[in-house]
Amino acid sequence: MTAKIFDDEETAEKAKRKLEEVMSLDPYYDSTQFNSLELNWVEGDDYKNWEDVKAESKELMSKENNGRNIFLAHSRDIICGKPQLVHTTMKTIVLLKKVIKVDKGEGGDGSVSTNWKFLDDSYDKRYDGNCQYEWSQDFWIYRIIHKSKDYYIFSKQELEMKNYEFTGMIVDLNDRTEMNNNLKLKSVSRVFFMKTCEPTVKILSKEKIVELTKELKLTKETWFDFLNLHPLNTINKFPESTNLMRSAQILSGKMDGWPLHLAVMGKPGTRKSFGYIETTAYKFGDDTEIVEGANSRIKGLSPSFKEKPANIGYLARAERMGFIDELGKMVEFEMNKHQSGVTNVLGELNFLLDQKKRTVGSGNDNDCIVQANAKFLFATNGVRGKDYISNHIGLIDPTTMSRIIWWVQDEDEINLVLSKKGIERIPPTPTQAQEGGVERERVDMLVYVLGENRDSFLTVFDTCNSFICKIDPLKVQDIARDSILASKEPMKSIWRSRSEHHISLIIDGLVKFRCLFEDYDNTFKPIESDYVRAKALVYKMVKNWDSMVSIRNNFEAGL
Repeated sequence: MTAKIFDDEETAEKAKRKLEEVMSLDPYYDSTQFNSLELNWVEGDDYKNWEDVKAESKELMSKENNGRNIFLAHSRDIICGKPQLVHTTMKTIVLLKKVIKVDKGEGGDGSVSTNWKFLDDSYDKRYDGNCQYEWSQDFWIYRIIHKSKDYYIFSKQELEMKNYEFTGMIVDLNDRTEMNNNLKLKSVSRVFFMKTCEPTVKILSKEKIVELTKELKLTKETWFDFLNLHPLNTINKFPESTNLMRSAQILSGKMDGWPLHLAVMGKPGTRKSFGYIETTAYKFGDDTEIVEGANSRIKGLSPSFKEKPANIGYLARAERMGFIDELGKMVEFEMNKHQSGVTNVLGELNFLLDQKKRTVGSGNDNDCIVQANAKFLFATNGVRGKDYISNHIGLIDPTTMSRIIWWVQDEDEINLVLSKKGIERIPPTPTQAQEGGVERERVDMLVYVLGENRDSFLTVFDTCNSFICKIDPLKVQDIARDSILASKEPMKSIWRSRSEHHISLIIDGLVKFRCLFEDYDNTFKPIESDYVRAKALVYKMVKNWDSMVSIRNNFEAGL
């Protein structure tokens, strides 16, 4: 069978047939003019905002006087966010109405006036006249939050639930417009007509990402300092095992479609919020959202349906990484609400932790499609009255606990973070740094990477999350088997169910850590030392599950 290759003549013939089809649908079609079948994207300094292109559209329709509708749109606006699908099907949206009004009032001469009402205009038949025709288009409708403002994106293409940079046109609406009735939304303030979109994820080749870390002079020590740098210009000190676990979570990819989630549990006052949550969140942006469990409820993490469109919740809304502080306070609230008879709290989060795409709803025609795509870092004290992590099983859903790596602070970590060596304060000036014996070059590097060039960190994060190293499954099984034998019930059952997933990603993160900051190895192939390091780290995690997570002394607990 001979393969058929399209030549220039055949391509031209196909284009001709397509043009004839368009002309048959629109008798007024003129290839040199604007298209009346779809949005017309215009460029140039004459079109700076929606009001400019709307005025131009009205002028063109008034001049032609042939019944053609012309809807112009510019593409000067840019917004970013993760789209939430508002409706599960495309919606027909009326964008333009041609209105005819006859002057029949006292002294009226019966003259006829023509006007056009766009989607942001109010329309009342009693005063504006009769609608001669409506022009509509079909769109997928998405909601995003950009700089704390809601936008409803009108898109001709179906989008994935990941972060994009959108290019197009913003149209501000008010409550009097017809758009509210068309969309059946509680309120609409901003519509965004999308022309193009590009994922915000920045991915380099393995060779380029290693070149980047070498160029930035990132070593094992500077990477740890960087991770522990707080926005208050302090560097928190943790044991190497803690830093390795944090690195493994940040640098690891996905296995079976979902990443490595980490929960840190320990006694009150051991810098879990300051040293884990705030320092990590700071790397992703100054305005990164952190959920404060003491003043929040579990239902804020998952979808809710009190408004339309539904609120997809923090876990699905989070970009790259999500941060939940004081998770135990949320659980305690549920205990108090139900007079301590509650069990299996947090189970509704399982599909979000697994990053599965699901349709959820409440039966009031307010369904939404939800999928989380971020890693999550949790920090918590032990729940009141629960002295060890094993005491939380059953109160917290066991299936939820099995989806998360649980790092319990031991006495060695607590003693270090609370000692005089637990925090290094960065002097604000080079002179003070020299007087204090601080290496200014090291400080400048940290400030540069985080403050002036945060994109470098995000590039490292995005690239490492885009692939997974080729790991020996037999070595993973060996580490899983030994760690299960070393653990005690009931945590043994929790760990056994997903231990191979977690261990594989720990190894993946440790391989990337070595290749990026120690050996500068662009092959990203595991070596024996990676498995040895992973085995020691997993064994320490299992051993730490026997550490106490509460303070029984009432005076200390009140501090």
